[in-house]
Amino acid sequence: MCTGWSWDTIDREMDLIRFAAMSRYWDRHPPLHLMVQSYLGIKPVIRNTTQAKPEAANTDDDLQEFVQLFTAAGGTLS
Repeated sequence: MCTGWSWDTIDREMDLIRFAAMSRYWDRHPPLHLMVQSYLGIKPVIRNTTQAKPEAANTDDDLQEFVQLFTAAGGTLS
């Protein structure tokens, strides 16, 4: 959400290595809106996610696709 990228852009461009690098950068240099939120003491709204919609649940096909992409990118399952 901090990048302004669409979900489609994230799907095309983001991988775990880039995500880790971005996370390390944000650890050192948090996005301004997060610093302001912290300074003002604004707490995030926690929504009840226990009643997730069925279409939001991961399926076996989703897991298989993830494993295929993970191993294609050089990841190993051990």
